[in-house]
Amino acid sequence: MRWIVRVARTMDDVKECYFSDKEKALERMEILKDLSMAVDATVWMEEIDD
Repeated sequence: MRWIVRVARTMDDVKECYFSDKEKALERMEILKDLSMAVDATVWMEEIDD
């Protein structure tokens, strides 16, 4: 199982990171959420069932 953390200012500008460790994905998502408030971005996480 893998997780994708995505961040976007617009739906045309989505950046994503892939993680195999859920804890690392959650940690990165929390960091990005803090930064996203400064630049008006959206952060979300999705689970991929391989």
